[in-house]
Amino acid sequence: MTPKEFITYCIQHDERFPDVSEIDLATAQYLINLLDDREEVPILSAQEFMDLWNAGVKDPAIMDID
Repeated sequence: MTPKEFITYCIQHDERFPDVSEIDLATAQYLINLLDDREEVPILSAQEFMDLWNAGVKDPAIMDID
């Protein structure tokens, strides 16, 4: 799974979806800390996680509920 695919999965499976908004660096680090150490989960810095997340919540292809 690529980092973008992983973040897309996280956004679309957030309990607030589709009302998911941008996150800050502290929230990105918090979410990373919740992740399991699994081979499928890409290693991302908090900055990378936040950047991908914030771009994702602006992407209609990711946010489309259908």
